[in-house]
Amino acid sequence: MPKKRLLAAALAATICVAAPALAQDPPKSHKPVPFDANVQNWVVPAVQSWTAAQGSLALRADARIVLPAQADPDTAHVAHQLARDLEAVSGLALPVVAQPAKAGDIVLRTGALTVRSASPEAYAIGIADRVTLDARNDRGLLYATQSLLQLLKHGEARRTLPRGAVADWPDFERRAMMVDAGRRFFEVSELDNLMRQMAWMKLNTLGLHFTDWPAFRLRSDKYPGLAARQSYGRADIAHLEATAKRYGITIIPEIDLPAHASAMIRYKPSLAFKCESMRQSAWLSRSAGEDARNLAWTIDVTRRENREWIKGLLDEFIPWFSGPYFHIGGDEYQYDADKTRCPELMEYARARGLEHPGDVFVEWINETNGQVRKHGKTTVIWNWWRFKDDKTSIQPSKDILIYAWNSPRLQDILDNGYKVIVTPEDKLYVVPGIENFDGGGYGVVDTDHVYTQMPFERAPNIEGYMVALWTDAAEHRTDTYLLARAHEPMAVVAERTWGGAGSESLDAFLARLNKASAAPRPVAKD
Repeated sequence: MPKKRLLAAALAATICVAAPALAQDPPKSHKPVPFDANVQNWVVPAVQSWTAAQGSLALRADARIVLPAQADPDTAHVAHQLARDLEAVSGLALPVVAQPAKAGDIVLRTGALTVRSASPEAYAIGIADRVTLDARNDRGLLYATQSLLQLLKHGEARRTLPRGAVADWPDFERRAMMVDAGRRFFEVSELDNLMRQMAWMKLNTLGLHFTDWPAFRLRSDKYPGLAARQSYGRADIAHLEATAKRYGITIIPEIDLPAHASAMIRYKPSLAFKCESMRQSAWLSRSAGEDARNLAWTIDVTRRENREWIKGLLDEFIPWFSGPYFHIGGDEYQYDADKTRCPELMEYARARGLEHPGDVFVEWINETNGQVRKHGKTTVIWNWWRFKDDKTSIQPSKDILIYAWNSPRLQDILDNGYKVIVTPEDKLYVVPGIENFDGGGYGVVDTDHVYTQMPFERAPNIEGYMVALWTDAAEHRTDTYLLARAHEPMAVVAERTWGGAGSESLDAFLARLNKASAAPRPVAKD
C-alpha cells in the first residue's frame, strides 16, 4: 500500500491514544450506527460469532459491575479496569460490587464456557436485560471487556448496546509484537502505552530485544558499567511486568548472543574472537558505518571463560522476568566462509569432534538451553543454523521455540518438529531507518497484502505470528514516530491471527479500526 496512507493511519491511531474521556452528556455531533448493522464487524479484531436478538439495552447510571462473591484478585482487577475504561468511554461511573445481579447490570464470571473453541482465551458476551461476560480465565474476561467497550462506541451516547450474543476465541495461541529496544531505547511509559493498545486488539505477546551493537539495555549489578546510560533497571522491568500482567501480555525478553554482541565486547574486549574473519561482519558494517572498524561482532564461544561470563550474565537477568520464555538470540553469526578462516574456531571444532564449524554455535545454543531450562523457562532463538549454504551436523534441541524470520526455511523447521512463532522479514518487519534499502520494499509492511492475501498457516507447531519493529539507523527518531509506523501492521496481524480477515478489504478494515480508535484513557480526577 502507499506509504503515505500507512503512515497517516498509524499516526492517527497513535495520536488518539490520549483522547479525553467523554462528558456525561455526549457531544451533539455523535451519530450512532444503527443496530441492524453488522455487529460482528464492529470490533477489532472481528468477533468469531454474533447472534442478534430484538432491541437494545441502554446502560443506566444506577447500573453496577457485578462480581461473584468469591472472585479472585485478578478477576476483581479486570472488573475495576472495566469500570475505569467504561467511565472514559461513556461517562458512566459504575461501582464494582459482589452482590446478586439485577436488570441493567454488567456481570463478570470465569469458569465453564460453552463455545466451539477449546482456547483458554475464549469468551462470550450476552446482552439481554443485563450484560453477562463469561470466560474460561481472566485473560479471556479482559478480552470480553475490550469487545464490550468497542461495541459501546457504536451506540447512542456510547451507552447503548444491541441485544444478542457474542462467542469469540483466537485462532492462534501467540499474537505478538516485538520492539527493538537494543539499538534504540524506548521509554517505559511508551512501552506501557503499547501494551495497553495491544490488549485493546487482543495481542498477547511482547518481545523485547534488549541488546544490540550500540548498547546493552539492562543494568547489571554483576557487571557494573555494562549497561548504557539509557537502560532498564530491575524496578523498570518489575513495572513493565506488572503492566503486562494487567493487560494479559507475556513478555519475551531477549539478550542476543553470541553475535550482535558489540556492546558486550566493548565492555570486555577479551570476549571477542582474535581472528579477523569472526570479528567483522556485514551486519555491523551496515549498521555502525565507520564505527564498525573499532568494534567486534561475535563472542568467542570456543573459550570456556567466555561461556562462563555469558552464563553469569544470563543467571542474573533470567530471574528478572516472570514469563515462561527467555530469548538468547542465536542469529547472524558469520557464515561458513568466515568461520573456516578462523584458526581458533576450526581448532575447537576439530578438538571436539564436530563435523562443521557451525556445530560450535549449535553446541553453545544447546548448552545454554540447559541453563535456561534450569530456571524453569523455555529457550527462544531466531532461525539461523543451516541458513543459506551453512552446514551443521547437529541441530538445536527440539524443546527450543523458534522465531522463524526466514520464509524459505520455515517448512523445514516445522518438518523437524520445532514449535514456531512466524515473523517473516519479507512480510512483517517494520524497519523505518533502512526501509527499502534493497530496492524491494524491505522494512515496509504491505498491509493490503497481509490483510487480504498472505496465508496465515495453521499447523500444530505454529504457535502464532509476530510483527517486528526494528530500529536500525533510527536512533534519531522518537518513540511515537517508530511505534506509529508499526500500528497499522500490528492491527492487521491482530485481526488475522484472531480469526481471519473480518472485512472485505483493507480500506474497510481501516474504517473499522478508526471507529474502534485507541484504548480508553482513565478519566482524570480532581
